[in-house]
Amino acid sequence: EYSSQKNPKDTSTEVDEFGEQYLSQEKWQPMISGNAAQKPTSTFEKIFQKLYGDLPQSERLRVFWLAGTLFFIIGGYWLLRSLKDPIVSTINGVEYIPKCKMVSLLVVFALVFLYNKLLDLFPKHQLFYIVGIFYSVLFGLISILLAHPTFGLANTEASPYRLLGWISYCSIESFGSICVSLFWSFVNSTMNFDGAKSAYGLIIAGAQIGSVLGPTITVAYATKFGVAVLYGIGAFS
Repeated sequence: EYSSQKNPKDTSTEVDEFGEQYLSQEKWQPMISGNAAQKPTSTFEKIFQKLYGDLPQSERLRVFWLAGTLFFIIGGYWLLRSLKDPIVSTINGVEYIPKCKMVSLLVVFALVFLYNKLLDLFPKHQLFYIVGIFYSVLFGLISILLAHPTFGLANTEASPYRLLGWISYCSIESFGSICVSLFWSFVNSTMNFDGAKSAYGLIIAGAQIGSVLGPTITVAYATKFGVAVLYGIGAFS
């Protein structure tokens, strides 16, 4: 019968009760260092790392979602921004555009005050959803009213007492101020400094593409689809 023992001359080897080395039959795989595991293996990977740094695979999907979100926010904003002056000109009269700008400053100031209060009541991600749904519903209703034969653009009798033009203008101005600020506040709260260095360039790239496509869609399809339809596209973008 064998007994458990160690060779007094060999302090680096342990044996079992049968006198065999532990794990002597196991096949070991060579270890891969962290740098070797993240080494780019394709041309796309090399270009991506050169442009945006060493962004881990686990973070890329989240960054792409954030970039896509900002793409739709900025794209929708610039699409609607291209429509706000023509809407006021048709419904209220071109001479009321400066007054709409002044009123929108007061509205944005009041909404920013309300926004700061809501930050104390809701987590940032929940507030982001609440504000996004609010503006989607609001722009959707405005889009429907713009298509109405009496309240909308079909009625070409301009009047300062038609509230739809004022509401549309102030809604678009406040959307650009609040939603973009809330988006970056949410991103900053969920990303550390090292992640921001790699991710922010990609997120801003999405915003730049949106800022180009938004007004391009307005110019290309305003005559074909009409202002009300484009307004609806901006509402759900």
